[in-house]
Order: sequence, then C-alpha cells, then structure tokens
Amino acid sequence: MDVLDRVRLNSWEPVVQPRGTFERMMLALTWSWAPILIAVVFVVTAIGHFVTKAIAEAAVAHARIGMRWIRGVAASGA
Repeated sequence: MDVLDRVRLNSWEPVVQPRGTFERMMLALTWSWAPILIAVVFVVTAIGHFVTKAIAEAAVAHARIGMRWIRGVAASGA
C-alpha cells in the first residue's frame, strides 16, 4: 500500500489543523527518519514565514521613509 493511499492532505490542512495533520503523518509514515524530516519541514516553513514577514515589514517601512523624503524634497524645491 502506498503512503498516498493512506493519507490524503489538502494544502491548507497543515496551516488550519497543524496538530491533526502532524499526527496523521506520523501514523502513516513508517520510515525511521520520517518524523525528523517532517519536523524539519514544519520548522523551515515557520522560519520562512517569519523571515518573509520581516522582509515585507522592512520594505514597507523603507517605502514610507522614501515617500517622506520625496515629499520633503518636492516641498523644499517648489
């Protein structure tokens, strides 16, 4: 029996139901390294989320600073 026959996951399930998804994956996979790899995937996903969020927040902050600078230059030049 193939692993995919035993476990069906939608792409949103790890986000909406992380504990249930994790438990279903643990029950379905029998390879000894599978739990470690699954934990690594969850950690990498979380790190990726937080890094992306930090980059987006920094970009917005710098865009606001740039807009203030442009307004200041435009106001002083007029």
